[in-house]
Amino acid sequence: MYSAALNSAILNAGESLQPVLMLGRLGLDDASNTTASTHRRATTSKIGQWAEARGAWVINVPRLSFQDIVDKHYAQKGFGHRQGPWLRLEIPRLIKEHGLMNISETICKSHVLYTDADVLFPNKLSPESLSQLVDTLLSDDATLMYGRESGKEAGFVNTGVMVLNVKKFSGKIPGMLQFLNKRGDQGAFDQGLVNNYPRLTRSLLPIHYNWKLYWKLEPSTFDQVKIIHLHGPKPGRGLEKVASCDAEGLPSQYKEPYGDLYQWGICCDKGRSAAWFMDSYDKLRAPFKDICEESMEERWRQM
Repeated sequence: MYSAALNSAILNAGESLQPVLMLGRLGLDDASNTTASTHRRATTSKIGQWAEARGAWVINVPRLSFQDIVDKHYAQKGFGHRQGPWLRLEIPRLIKEHGLMNISETICKSHVLYTDADVLFPNKLSPESLSQLVDTLLSDDATLMYGRESGKEAGFVNTGVMVLNVKKFSGKIPGMLQFLNKRGDQGAFDQGLVNNYPRLTRSLLPIHYNWKLYWKLEPSTFDQVKIIHLHGPKPGRGLEKVASCDAEGLPSQYKEPYGDLYQWGICCDKGRSAAWFMDSYDKLRAPFKDICEESMEERWRQM
């Protein structure tokens, strides 16, 4: 999914964004490496090498700088959930350590656009559009801009796409980590922490920047959608069934916890957006041999 996301960003936002991949390595690199140090060269991962060749700035992260706090409250979770979602809180640190604001004269010096790996940029995303988001964030005097999860009603829930005021966010992180250490599991990992921490100021992300494939497209038009986020149904996990409106053929393991979302994609949108996504995904994703170890390819095909 990341390979399709990067290729779509290059195609439709190449003049607006400098891609940066935070590549979590917890449990994958040398177990004796217990530091939170990072290095850019992705020598241990095919996906990292592939992304660098496509122009992304790749940062390997062996451990979170606050890994002990996460492990204290999420010890029962796997390596992925003990690091992956929490990388969002490392953005200010990584920007500073790697001088990311200075790698190009055109880079914004104060704000970043964050997305999860399971996104696609379906239409042109202009610098002017991004400037409008930043202007709104500044006007609202907010730290973060994010918004809706499963429903179209306005609300601050899903952090899969965010605009960050880096300086303000950096100043909030120590307090957020103290809050997590004291209060424990917030639900939904770092998203729960972002939603529950009382000292964060928030601005609403426009709906077309975190669009879901199970939403009825109308009254929007497809050319208004800027970022598609695969919250819920994904390729290899039932999205194909949504695209073909095959509710009966949906495997039982995909009906929970997102059963309603599959049904909405079929009944409300008639599978139209999912079908478009699957066609684009098949065209944009990199070949397995370029980004995955053989064991990973076989595992994916068995899903």
